[in-house]
Formats: sequence, structure tokens, C-alpha cells
Amino acid sequence: MTTAHRPTWNPAKGGNEQGGFRLNVPSAKVSARDMPGHLTLKERGKGQGAPDDLEGRDLKRELEEKEQQHRKKTKTEELKEEAEKDVDADVWLDEVDDEKEEEGQAEEESDDEEDELLKELERIKREREEEGQRKEEEERVKQENLELERAVRGNPLLNIGENRPSFKVKRRWDDDVVFRKQNDDPVIERDQGFINDTVRNEFHRKFLERYIK
Repeated sequence: MTTAHRPTWNPAKGGNEQGGFRLNVPSAKVSARDMPGHLTLKERGKGQGAPDDLEGRDLKRELEEKEQQHRKKTKTEELKEEAEKDVDADVWLDEVDDEKEEEGQAEEESDDEEDELLKELERIKREREEEGQRKEEEERVKQENLELERAVRGNPLLNIGENRPSFKVKRRWDDDVVFRKQNDDPVIERDQGFINDTVRNEFHRKFLERYIK
């Protein structure tokens, strides 16, 4: 971190009566930090509690009057608060009575709605049970038909139509892989057919015979 912003040695040491670069005779120069800052005493002015303002005033009487006014003010405020509390209590009681009446009506309506909801729930349960039984019956009939069809197809004497099963060997999964039809013998017969190998196939052999030999 640089110290270029700091003052040099002599100005920074100005409050120690350094006297400049003196050799034998002391200098008469005084640093600004050694000079007095406030030469006049500040006094209270008019209206700031000066002795002239306090002369002829009965402070005790003024204090008693202020206390009496404060008591009257607080008493009237307390009376107002009590009256407001009484009014609020009456309003609250009226609201409670109204809420009780509304709750009674709401309970009656909720009982009726609850009965209707229970009836609707029973109806939905009954419909779901009937739907489940119907689906089970359909599934059972479908399963029986499938078992009967399998039994008929499994009998070779009865299975004579177009749906007769084929006994051919299924195609292997690696029939069409690259470099499957390869022959270790470099001599390839012409009637062997296509070989999936760029080095041993018929076209490559003819190319070598024509352009290389």
C-alpha cells in the first residue's frame, strides 16, 4: 500500500514545538496546532435559560400548574377510553349474538348439505361396484374365449385353415451383420454369391485381375 497521500515528516510533527530546522537560536515560529482555537467564552443568550430570564419567575408554581393540566388531560382521556370500551363491549355482544344466529342457520344448512352429499356418495359407490362387476364379467368371458381359441389352435387336426402355425425356423438376429459371409479360402468360386467383404468379393477380384496383374 502506498503512503503518497500521507504528509511529510515536518508538517505531520507540527504540534511538538519543533521550531523548524534550528541550529543554535530557537525559532519564533509557532505551529498552527499550538495556537489557541477559541478566544471568547460562549454565554447563553435571551430565551436560552439565562440568569436574566429566570429572574422573577416562580418555577414551582409553573410546575404545579403543568402537573395539574396533565392530570386533567389524562383523566379525561381515561374517561373517554372507558366510554369507548363500554361501547365496544356492547357492539361486541351484539356481534356475538348475530354470529351465533348465523352459526345456527349455517349448521342447519350444513346438515342438509351433508345428508345430500352422503346420498350422492352412496350412489357413486353403488355405480362403481356395478361397473366393477360388469368389467369382471367381461374379463372372465374374454379369458374363456382366449383359452378356447388356444385349445383349438393347439390341436393340429382342427387347425387346418389359414391360421395354421408355421414351423419354419425364425431368422437369426445376426443374419444381416457386417462381415458375416466370409471365407478363409482366398480362392472364391463364382457361383458362391455375394460376400459382404470388400477384399474377398467378386468385384474386387476382377478389379485386381484387370488393373494390377
